Amino acid sequence: MQQALETFLNTIESTPSLLALDGALRYVFPLLALVILLRCGKSLLLFRREPEVWAWLAGPTGDRIPVMHWESLIGRGKGCDVTLEYPTISRTHAVLTRYDDGSWTIMDAGSTGGVLVNGKPAQLAVVQFGDVLSFGGVDFTLVPITQEQERIQAEARTRRAVVRPWLTLLVLTLFQLLACMQLCVHLPENGGQILPGFLALIAMQWGLFALLRLARRRSFDVETVAFFLTTMGLCVVSTSAPEAIRKELIAVACGIFAYLAVSWSLRDLERAKKIRYLAAAGGILLLAANLVLGVEKFGAKNWMQLGGISFQPSELVKICFVFAGASTLQRLMAKRNLILFIGYSAAICGCLALMNDFGTAIIFFVTFLIIAFLRSGNFATIALACAGTGFAGVLALQFKPYAMKRFSAWGHVWENASSTGYSQTRALMCI
Repeated sequence: MQQALETFLNTIESTPSLLALDGALRYVFPLLALVILLRCGKSLLLFRREPEVWAWLAGPTGDRIPVMHWESLIGRGKGCDVTLEYPTISRTHAVLTRYDDGSWTIMDAGSTGGVLVNGKPAQLAVVQFGDVLSFGGVDFTLVPITQEQERIQAEARTRRAVVRPWLTLLVLTLFQLLACMQLCVHLPENGGQILPGFLALIAMQWGLFALLRLARRRSFDVETVAFFLTTMGLCVVSTSAPEAIRKELIAVACGIFAYLAVSWSLRDLERAKKIRYLAAAGGILLLAANLVLGVEKFGAKNWMQLGGISFQPSELVKICFVFAGASTLQRLMAKRNLILFIGYSAAICGCLALMNDFGTAIIFFVTFLIIAFLRSGNFATIALACAGTGFAGVLALQFKPYAMKRFSAWGHVWENASSTGYSQTRALMCI
């Protein structure tokens, strides 16, 4: 490979037209990047999932209310998936859940009037089509959709994507090859590391694309954006620390493996419910290990060193946190479960505070607010959590004055680019 690279570089040096092409690439790269982002953005913004009806709730007056989600919050509130405007029904009354095998369950969400299945009280019960579900004394019958409706919905699922993902990935590959060529031309002494690195990245992205196609996944837009950002990172590593390219590729491979593992677990509801406990425990254990074995960098003790690889456990904990919270959304209706989730969030943010990593703690807190509000819809609980966190933030600034220094540079960060304005200036440079 080294001999082939030398031949390639000699060819470029002996061909003036290729040297002129190297100068033109500074204009080509922004255009290719714009094409990649516009195509991905068009596919993500213009794609609309066709509404699907999975069952009907036949009311006492003969009206039929569609059940359009696998997990449907039933109640009188405006934010419910199935809104039943009866005074005896609570604002968040019950959760109706459909599973992969077509079975259904109903769970009482701490309602006032309770839930009855065929006249019997139920906290969590399996239901079938034809069963009578009573919410606050109002009876509804679970009715299946017709075969004609099922056929129409199946056809809607097979419609062609807005943008062909393989073509966008091909443009990204062209971007990567041109970037690799330019890096090899300007850094010929590192060509033996740069060329294999880019070829490995291209092989990984096309391998993932083929694997997802075999799994009948048609879209690849979010993954394309991720590989585009990874390419930019690989370019930076190639210029500043080419010896770390192998480490960068190992990190990319680990990320792809984690992505596939999470995607696999979420495709089965029962499997996701089992793994959520491991995710929750794993998040706490990672932060606990960070507290004991962590290395302090830039004022925060949020790094761990394993062999020649350093990483931030909090980045992995983010995945565990979102996974544990999202997989239990249907249970956040009950006050007890919401309190447990608040306690879990507080434990994570407390560990991050002990590490002096208040920025990540804020990210976790905002994520908690989103997850909690998505299903509870309880403004009082959210307001109480915000007030408590605001009070804790004031105390943190009193006992950790270094955090306050970041705010002191606000508005004139470039005057202190190497001290109090370091983080802000680097963020602006990246943007």
